[in-house]
Amino acid sequence: MQEQTKAITLIETKPNLKFKLKSETISIKIKGSDKDLVQMNFLSKENSSIPFEQIKDNVNYFYDEENNSFTLDIDDNDSIFNGISLNLKIPQKTEMKIISENSPIQIKFLEGFQQIQSENGPINAKEINGQIIISTENGPINLRKCDGNFDIKSENSPINIEESKGEIFKIETENGPIK
Repeated sequence: MQEQTKAITLIETKPNLKFKLKSETISIKIKGSDKDLVQMNFLSKENSSIPFEQIKDNVNYFYDEENNSFTLDIDDNDSIFNGISLNLKIPQKTEMKIISENSPIQIKFLEGFQQIQSENGPINAKEINGQIIISTENGPINLRKCDGNFDIKSENSPINIEESKGEIFKIETENGPIK
């Protein structure tokens, strides 16, 4: 399989960005960067025939310079993002809130308040420093080399925390194992 980049978008921001993301089904990878900008790359791992214009029509974003907030809303009602993933680079010091449904989420190298609310996608976090709040219904949660205060809630999924430290670990589950 050959990976193809569908689009690259760069938006300059200020330090200490407030980032909000809402998505359905698209695979999301978010990586902290030492630069004050948001970079979005849409990648196709399959021979997707989706034209960039159709992707663009279903991705809404807005940067509010005055409040230093970036909002990204990915609408996948037509399942056009099947086989397409989104790679984001955002400033390392970012306050982030993600609301997703069926989206696998990977985040790494971030500092600050991180809140993820998911229904069915797996959540992987690596080298996150700060307040980490995660809630999910059916997606497994994996945290590795994270440092901060943790508030983790899961209904039916396993929770795995490795090589992490913090003052507060609040972990709740109904049916999933905790390791």
